[in-house]
Amino acid sequence: MMKLIVIPTIFMLILLLLIGAIAMAFVTGQPEPDPGFSVGVNLSDEVMALKPLVLYHAGYFGVEAFIWYLLAIIQVESGGLVEDVMQSSESLGLPPNSLPRDESIRQGVRYFSQLLNRAERLGADMDTVLQSYNFGIGFIDYVVLSGGQYTFELAMSFARRLSGGVRVAYTNPIAIAENGGWRYAYGNFFYVRLVRQHLVGMESSGFIWPTPGHNLVTSLFGNRRHPITGVNRMHGGIDIGAPFGAEIVASAGGVVNFVGYERGGFGNWIQIDHGNGFMTRYAHNARNLVRNGDRVVAGQHIADVGSTGSSTGPHLHFEILENGVRVDPLQFFPESMFRIR
Repeated sequence: MMKLIVIPTIFMLILLLLIGAIAMAFVTGQPEPDPGFSVGVNLSDEVMALKPLVLYHAGYFGVEAFIWYLLAIIQVESGGLVEDVMQSSESLGLPPNSLPRDESIRQGVRYFSQLLNRAERLGADMDTVLQSYNFGIGFIDYVVLSGGQYTFELAMSFARRLSGGVRVAYTNPIAIAENGGWRYAYGNFFYVRLVRQHLVGMESSGFIWPTPGHNLVTSLFGNRRHPITGVNRMHGGIDIGAPFGAEIVASAGGVVNFVGYERGGFGNWIQIDHGNGFMTRYAHNARNLVRNGDRVVAGQHIADVGSTGSSTGPHLHFEILENGVRVDPLQFFPESMFRIR
């Protein structure tokens, strides 16, 4: 008789626990920190060269949507100039700079994915994940106990506690502008700002920069002397300098309404209709990766930089049209996003 009572009782307890867990998931579940439309900017050639390897490991750990965050982290950690490019050896309890390049990336991406998973479970935001790459996973819990939203002040207080309030000189321009040039002797409470300076998101205009990692404008919108013919004529877009094969991404979501080749002009070029009267053009491409009628999303790789058509070297000619009229693309981006030669 006892068995007939105990077995159903245990079964009922397990069932109740499962039901409770499911209910809690619906009540407290949080979406994974959103990568949004962020793309990289001011990333060195050494960092960009690592992108295929980072993508490989990011795909394995299921975080390929965060590729630009990972590359921005590498830019901050090493600039791609040392073997332990993600400085991830310490997350394994090893001395700094202990891992070769491939292992550093694999461990760095694995650790980043662990941070994302914990932030998802506890309801923390993306900036908390970024700062935790520097501080350690305990910072996520610290933020959650303080409301779940990263702030610069929380990062400072965490570093102050773990350093005992000891300060060290720190001459990074971001620190100098903030406090004259110091940080606490634990981690770097400026880390989110350091990473974020290498990321740009979709602006209020609805457009993102079309050449991730390359933001040097070599020719402006307006009248100019043509570099080949020498004749003064209207330049209906901007030229962005970038090496052969660099990625060109869709500046906004939409439908591709032209893909083709123009001899002596644009060379390989693409036009995308974004609706609401806006279109964008991407010209002199080495190759086009989309077809007429394709629907694309912001940040999607649509072409590679080249020098086809009437061109003196590798670059992207980028245009924005409003109601059929070419307008200056730079008006849609903050000045901090680009440099002018």
